[in-house]
Amino acid sequence: MNNQRPYILAVDDNVENHLIMGDVLETHGFEVSGVLNGQRCLDSVMQRKPDLILLDTWMPIMGGIETCRLLKTDIYSRNIQVLLLLAPAMKAYVDSMKAGADGYVAKPITPAKLLETVKQYLGLGLGFRPAQSH
Repeated sequence: MNNQRPYILAVDDNVENHLIMGDVLETHGFEVSGVLNGQRCLDSVMQRKPDLILLDTWMPIMGGIETCRLLKTDIYSRNIQVLLLLAPAMKAYVDSMKAGADGYVAKPITPAKLLETVKQYLGLGLGFRPAQSH
């Protein structure tokens, strides 16, 4: 992780979800960037390595399970924490773990649960508040 604000890449084909995740996480000191599908995620990771990826399961072009599998098999990206955004369905959970996901956030996403889960997977305490950039 960088020594400034942790960088999170949000991958979801629903722009409204990007806004929600960005608002919640940026308010708490994280830097957030969003892309609309798995292929753009892979391209973005090659440009700038995030500390954590929030990855929707069902997307056009390339879904989250396939994207996670590719991230976790690449030497450059395999150590990035990947949390899949899952609707409550056991098969999706099992598939995400097989693909190498580090964890998941259940939908519908609540701000408190999103923040708690992101901090947990980045190893940050509940009182964490990084320096704000100007």
